[in-house]
Amino acid sequence: MPPSTDGSGEPCEPRSTTGKGRPVSNENSRWLAIETCDGKAAGTFVYGRDSDKIYHSPICRTRPTNCDDLKFFDTPDGARQQGFRVCDDCYPDQAGWLVGASRWV
Repeated sequence: MPPSTDGSGEPCEPRSTTGKGRPVSNENSRWLAIETCDGKAAGTFVYGRDSDKIYHSPICRTRPTNCDDLKFFDTPDGARQQGFRVCDDCYPDQAGWLVGASRWV
């Protein structure tokens, strides 16, 4: 099953932070960056999964299979403050040296 589905076969949308049932457009663009492994997104945000408490760069080769437990963070510090630990595959704290300079490096 492709990472863009939640098991129902329907496109997966990240949880809304508006409380109104609509995903925030910024979350949609972040989800798209993860799905497409967009190098331009490296260093602009990280995401974590509640299921394993690991945060990743959008270019990580480890793809989420369920968007229901994803959380987006503007910085690695934000993820660490929420109890997430760094991914040993993509090293998101160092991802900003790729395309686009990071705000936190």
